[in-house]
Amino acid sequence: MRFTRAASKAPFRQQQGGCSDTKQSPNVAINKLPHEILLEIFDYYRQRFQLEGNHERDWNGKDGWFRLAHVCQIWRHIVFASPSRLHLRLIFREYRSARTVMLKRLPPIPIVFDFRFVGDTIKKQNRMISALRYRNRIVAVNFVGSDVALETFLKAMRHPFPVLESLALECLGKWNYDLPNTFLQGSAQRLRRLKLAGVTLSSLSQLLSSTTGLVGLDLKSDANFCPSPVALLPTLQGMPSLRCLALAEPDDAPSYIRPIPIIEKEDIISLSNLTCFHFSGYRIHLEGLMARLAASSLQEVHIQLYDHPPTPPILHLPRFIRDVGRPAFSAEFKFVGSWPRVFVLQSMGEPPLRLIVFQNVFSVLRTLSDMIATVEDLLFTHPSQTKRQRSLARRSFQWRMFIGKFRNVKILRLRHALVLDVAKFFLRKGEKRALGLLPMLERIELHPGGHDKLFSERQRASVLNSFQPFVAARERVGRPVYVFWNTDRVLPTISCDATERWLCLLDQ
Repeated sequence: MRFTRAASKAPFRQQQGGCSDTKQSPNVAINKLPHEILLEIFDYYRQRFQLEGNHERDWNGKDGWFRLAHVCQIWRHIVFASPSRLHLRLIFREYRSARTVMLKRLPPIPIVFDFRFVGDTIKKQNRMISALRYRNRIVAVNFVGSDVALETFLKAMRHPFPVLESLALECLGKWNYDLPNTFLQGSAQRLRRLKLAGVTLSSLSQLLSSTTGLVGLDLKSDANFCPSPVALLPTLQGMPSLRCLALAEPDDAPSYIRPIPIIEKEDIISLSNLTCFHFSGYRIHLEGLMARLAASSLQEVHIQLYDHPPTPPILHLPRFIRDVGRPAFSAEFKFVGSWPRVFVLQSMGEPPLRLIVFQNVFSVLRTLSDMIATVEDLLFTHPSQTKRQRSLARRSFQWRMFIGKFRNVKILRLRHALVLDVAKFFLRKGEKRALGLLPMLERIELHPGGHDKLFSERQRASVLNSFQPFVAARERVGRPVYVFWNTDRVLPTISCDATERWLCLLDQ
């Protein structure tokens, strides 16, 4: 049975052959289904919301389970009898009051406190205080507001929240503020996800020491005004379930970065279940973390360095990556304009380890020169095309700064806007020097892109002819290279889709 969201927009009263709070109509086929089957259909309907960005808000809104519960008494009973299976939540927002009368008519459904952009108005702050009174039912708190609203929020959070599982806190008008010792009464044992922006690390010790069951930790703080992120590592060692760790500092931090001494003799702290590590900040702070941290189960590493190139190598990064025990197999360069702004390195094995570097690409390449020597599949691509990006992408590149490091590449894949530049590059190198490039290369795969008019048949033939001197030179020394167009337009994407959003920001 196909149950889509498009069909859900039609009034359910008409679909049921009756109005809300009426008995089932025996003439409607769906009313003859057992409750277990209806529950499966409802759950499938819920899963359709997961394809959207704000799926939790939408599913717990008027178009989600609210709509199901208002069809008839039987459907309402099925929905309210399965709050865990259907992931039911009541979402309290800054523009919606937490009315006690409404809550008394509903079963004890878990509550999500979602107040964003809370200003200084008394009305919104009173709504916030009213919503936080249901401490025994609040499972998630998401607060984004002004510094005045923050003070009111912190006062209301001086009580224990026994079922709180997720907490996100950000102040729009204040940076480097301390969490009071009374926050959550210093304990949040059921907390699984914690995201804090602007909170000083020195004020987190009491809270973090009690959240030993954390699965995800996301901290953004300024290391110039509080201890280094390295100071967090002993506390993180007491979180055996931690799977995702994200550390960031503001990109407009002062130019002076306090040096962090690296003590080689200290024991390395192992986070055996950590699968995802994100860092945005300065090299010296990343270096301190890499010297002390080990994660044998890593699957994804994101690094964004704020330092202006050239920067010294990150000495301990190779050890951090090698400890996973999976050699690199494929790599990707994403170009914005005439320069690679994202580099992706992916290992063999299942699941693979993916390293994604934003901006300062060549600094990391110098650091990982031994690892990228094992890469066999190399891809040059760029974001979704616009006329401006295509024109910029066809400027001349400084290829020899990085292409010579990939000594074991067997296949080179090129997105359509880059093929002419690579062909011209091989042509300008000359026969003798071109033979030293990518000595193990066997194939060059050209991708025309998603628009038919980007390359006509005549233009494709012309591009192939541009590679002919290089191909002929390789054949003469017994190392043939096959150059061809991949016309099925299936381009292997190594990096995750999130890099597209970063590239849009970098191009502005």
